[in-house]
Formats: sequence, structure tokens, C-alpha cells
Amino acid sequence: MIIIKALLLAIAANLASGRVWSPVTWPFCYPLINGTVVGFILGDPLLGLMAGATINLAYIGWISAGGTMPSNIGIAGVYGTAITILAKATPELAITLAIPIGLLGVLLWNLQMTLNVFWVHRLDANAEKGEINKIFFNAWLFPQLTALVVNGTPAFILMFLGGEFFNRLLNQIPQAFVNALSVTGNLLPALGVAMLLNYLGKKKMIPFFVIGFFLTTFLDLGIMAIAILGGCVAVIVYYASTEKAAEEYEDIPEEEPKTELKIRLRKSDLIKHWLIGLGAEVGYNYERMQASGNVLAMLPVIRRLYTDPEDIKAALKRYLVFFNTEPSFIGNIIPGICASLEEERANGADISDEMINGLRMHSAFWA
Repeated sequence: MIIIKALLLAIAANLASGRVWSPVTWPFCYPLINGTVVGFILGDPLLGLMAGATINLAYIGWISAGGTMPSNIGIAGVYGTAITILAKATPELAITLAIPIGLLGVLLWNLQMTLNVFWVHRLDANAEKGEINKIFFNAWLFPQLTALVVNGTPAFILMFLGGEFFNRLLNQIPQAFVNALSVTGNLLPALGVAMLLNYLGKKKMIPFFVIGFFLTTFLDLGIMAIAILGGCVAVIVYYASTEKAAEEYEDIPEEEPKTELKIRLRKSDLIKHWLIGLGAEVGYNYERMQASGNVLAMLPVIRRLYTDPEDIKAALKRYLVFFNTEPSFIGNIIPGICASLEEERANGADISDEMINGLRMHSAFWA
């Protein structure tokens, strides 16, 4: 039973920090969600939810950009909640337990990013030989097993130490120090909110904050009512901006019809390409960032368009260069553009490697 719980904790930690597939792992990295799951695993979902929510408040202004990680929020949530439950501590203490764990989690992140460099070099060997069937193993399977071992090892340590160990550990801490930790824990959420407001406090956003304040203070509206109103305003602004853009471009002359393509990508190829591309960070590494996930996403495209071994080798090599962007929303458009360029190239268009990679680098910068 202990081994099963440890394995489930390890999987939770990897989902929270391993960046398996964006639609799942990005929400799961937040302690509010992963703490609740940890609570279910350890048999106390209510304490898991409360501890995770408390931890999440400190990280409400958290952001990770360009492979940097100021604190490993996923590891902080999973193991901070786990220790809180094992020690039967109060949710107020969860946040003070999680902060140092999050900082130690950065070391795990650095180790994971470093070890994944080995797998991207294995991908180079696959591309050199045109071994398209082996790309999955070195781009997805082995990096994820590496991440599971790195992020999951603490789970087995915690479970084998057991709750009694953490109970004794907390009991040995002077009560005055525990009280100080509780006070600190209550202050950290306010710091997290302040960080978020500092990040969002742009000139265009300030009127919306003021409107929200007056709606709450003078009209006594609840959070749900304000959220619905805000959603309606966002929809109105979106459609207004869309109509304005349509008016600006309606006078642009239509392009001449393109020559019919002999080799075409199927809808199923594009769907596979998009879905796999949402996991662009599966083999995230310091040397080439999202190259592993990017080449994996291009496999359905390459398989459909190229049959000559030399063309396959060249295509694989094109997508194993350095690449890094936002992988979940705007940045996911870039591989789609590349798929279109590959289709044109397969039909004889004069599109060079430099053109494709130049577009990827510039688009990634702006995304």
C-alpha cells in the first residue's frame, strides 16, 4: 500500500513539474489542484484541498519564462501538501513547509533539464540515420521516464519515512517558532496577491480594477456576478476589435489562386500535429529547449509528405535546432505554419531550411 501511494505521488509530482501535455500539466502544476489530488491519494482530500489552496496563494503571481524557474510551484504543491497531511499539520503551516520545498524543487528542475540533453543528442543520431520510428522513444518516452525518476524519488522517501517521523519532527520545533511560521504563512498570500497586481498593473488594466472595486464596494455585488459581468465585457471588446480588424482588411485585393497541390496533408495529420504539439515541452532541455517536442509534433507531417529517406533525414534535422516559445496558446500556431511550409516544399516550392528556421525563431520571439 505504501509503494502504491508513493508511486501515485511520484506520478502526481511528474504531472505537476514534468510538463507532459499542456492541457493537463499546466493546470495541474498549481497547488490548488495537485494538493487536492495528493489529499485523495493520502486519504485526506479536505486537508489536501485546504493546504493546496493556502500554498497556491503564495504563488498567485508566479511565472516561469524561457526555461527559468524562480521556484518549482508543482513540487511545492505536491510535496508541501504531502508533508502537511503526513504530519497532520494545519493548513497555515503548509505554506511555510512548501516554500523551501519549492526552492529545492528548482534543483530537481535543473537536473531534469540537464539530463534531457542526452536524449536530444540521441535524436540527432536518429535523424542522421533517418530512424523516424525511434523518434518517439527519445523525444517522449525516455525524457518522461527521466522526469518521473527525478520528480518522483522524493515521494518514496516521504512515504517510507512515514507520518510518525514528521509528527515527531514538528513536535520538536518550539511552539514560538511554529507560531512565527503561522504568521509568516498568513503574510505570504498577501505577498502573492501583491506580485500579481504588480504584474497586471498596466495602464489599460487599471480602469477595470477600479470598476471592480466600485462594483464590490458600492453595489455590493458578489464575485460570481462581477465575473459574469467581466466575461460579458471581454466578449464585447473581442467582437468590437474583430469587426474593426475586418473593416481594415476588407479592401485588400484577393490573392491569386494557388496551384493545386499534388501532395496534401490530411485533416487527421493536422489534428495529430496540433495535439502532439501541445506537449512541446516533453523533452525540455537546456541545450535546445523544445526541439524534442517540436520534432515529435512534426512526425505526422513528415510521414505524409516525404517518402525519400534523404528528405526524411533533412526534415528531422530541420526541427532539431534550438526552439522555444509559449507552447499552449499563441506559440502553438508556429508549428502549424511550418506544416504549411513543408506542404509547399514537398510540392516543389522554393522554401529553404533557413527560411523555415528563420520564421520559427522570429515567430517564437514574438509569441
